[in-house]
Amino acid sequence: MSDATLRDALLRVVLDRSVIADTVEDGLDVLTQRLGRDLSRTMIAAVVQDVVTSGLAYDPVRLPAGALQCHWCLELTPRGQQATLRIRPFTSKTD
Repeated sequence: MSDATLRDALLRVVLDRSVIADTVEDGLDVLTQRLGRDLSRTMIAAVVQDVVTSGLAYDPVRLPAGALQCHWCLELTPRGQQATLRIRPFTSKTD
């Protein structure tokens, strides 16, 4: 699978539902399950870093106001949402 294909798949998965986890490892495991592919954490972590660096997703390490510890939450930025909607195939329930 090419890097671009994996990145597009990750964006589509995150657009459908943000990933929220206690740790980076847990978050990467959730992404692996959602992508349904035999991918390593290293591969997925590299793609996550790419989408964050490209401004398509927010930095996933968060410390919410009043929280005692950080959590990991991968969410698309508005730019990432627009990019994903352009690559996502249109499907209609009436088709």
